[in-house]
Amino acid sequence: MLIQIRRATRAVLTAVVGGVLVVSVAQANQHERKEQVVAKVNGSEIRTSDLRLAADELASQIAAVQADQRMAYLVQYLVERYLIVQAAEKAKITETEEFKRRLRYYAGKALYDAYYRTVIKPKISDATVKAVYEKEIARTKPEDEVRVRQIMVRTEKQMKEITALLAQGLDFVELAKSRSISPAAMRGGDLGYFTKDKVPPDLKDIVFNLKKGEVSKPVKTRFGWQIVRVEDRRVRKLQPLASVSAGIRDLLERGKFREELAELRKQAKIEYLVPDAELPRGGTKTAPATSGGKPKNSQ
Repeated sequence: MLIQIRRATRAVLTAVVGGVLVVSVAQANQHERKEQVVAKVNGSEIRTSDLRLAADELASQIAAVQADQRMAYLVQYLVERYLIVQAAEKAKITETEEFKRRLRYYAGKALYDAYYRTVIKPKISDATVKAVYEKEIARTKPEDEVRVRQIMVRTEKQMKEITALLAQGLDFVELAKSRSISPAAMRGGDLGYFTKDKVPPDLKDIVFNLKKGEVSKPVKTRFGWQIVRVEDRRVRKLQPLASVSAGIRDLLERGKFREELAELRKQAKIEYLVPDAELPRGGTKTAPATSGGKPKNSQ
């Protein structure tokens, strides 16, 4: 059955992007014209649109599921939901006050999320995202990076032994593996690339004054005695648009949402009828995150 489900939905479901199952704009348009049924529960249809909404709802859980099992995970989640829905209908839960209260609340949430998706998101175009990116890139100064290896020992005596062995021509990497107490010892002391603001204060001036291949003098730090070698120096590359566009778009959407919400507040008559309902001016209380940013699960 799972193979049939995968085949039936292949045309409209994308691969997993960033750990979340999503539908592209083009596929969404196709989906609107021809929605597919992927399973049935006692005759009730589970459709591709249900999968998309379930993927939004379960984004964090899906990220922990293996890629080739995510569709089955979503379908089984919806199968179980439909089983409970049908049992609830049989038990006439729809006639209870509890159901009516929840229906009113979740209907509002559905409108809230749909408004964000259909009204707010389209206001941020690809051209706007690109313009913001180019503006930020233009005023971002290139930063130097260094790649560093280190050998760390506890005592000055041990460090003197290390420097003597280096003077005899022993390999820095092998000494780091066999003598260093640093967690990076297994990597030959390789700490990777650092910009100046990421280097510990005790080593900042030393590291950035060394040329490629040079070894520092021993230095005492709060961790013990260290000696470092600069493996490489380079100018840090700026992130390409493709890798940061989603983050930029998210920030712009949140900003647009806050602007629109502020305007709606100005136009509305809001009455607070119970004590502590209204936030005090200048107080420290904060509203829920969704009141100042995008709704959850509104990718």
